[in-house]
Amino acid sequence: MATSRDDRASVDQLRLGNGFPDSERDEIVGRLRKLDRRLKRFNGDAVDLELSVKDRDGNDQQVTLEARLPKMQRIVVTSRKPAIKDALMEVRNELWRRIDTEVDKMTVERHRQ
Repeated sequence: MATSRDDRASVDQLRLGNGFPDSERDEIVGRLRKLDRRLKRFNGDAVDLELSVKDRDGNDQQVTLEARLPKMQRIVVTSRKPAIKDALMEVRNELWRRIDTEVDKMTVERHRQ
């Protein structure tokens, strides 16, 4: 049974955790939108994304993006960049890289079988 495009995962599913008010949601999702090109390979029901920040605007600020994707271990990426927009770009790019790495591993494993 084919899955419709609407059932595909996207950053629209992102849950905002500690430190991010709902009023920032549209801007955050916009900054992370590039991830849709990696997420769309997964069924939306099987994906969980959460973004949080500790010590926002403090000296030890840490932005964390956590992804649970099917057939993969949980992926957690973090940034300590002082500007939120820079931290969002860093976690977005790192999650992109990590998804590619995990998909490549799965492809190699499939070819070995």
